[in-house]
Amino acid sequence: LAKMKEIIKAKGGKIFSSAQIKEAPYKLQVISKYDGEIGIINVALLNRLARIAGAPANQTAGVMLLVSQGQKIRKNQGMFVIHAESGLKLKAAYDFALKNDPVELEKVVLEKFR
Repeated sequence: LAKMKEIIKAKGGKIFSSAQIKEAPYKLQVISKYDGEIGIINVALLNRLARIAGAPANQTAGVMLLVSQGQKIRKNQGMFVIHAESGLKLKAAYDFALKNDPVELEKVVLEKFR
């Protein structure tokens, strides 16, 4: 966080508290279908998802990650929230998330056959 603030200052940007950032009018939480452990967080897919939602052109659009890799989660627990400035962009981003699974649970091998 300190390094990020240093970069923002060097580029002439202003540092805000997250409390000062406006919320998008449309948001949707993507939940886990199963109990498990977060195995893969695909940053490239999350980046694409945020762009479909309208970021960076729409300042309030984007994705907020609610979990971290290796974290144990329960069925119906939120994994990330999509923020958008229109319902159409929110739906497109949600559909993309469902098809591409940017946050995956660890795969478990129950039994190995020879």
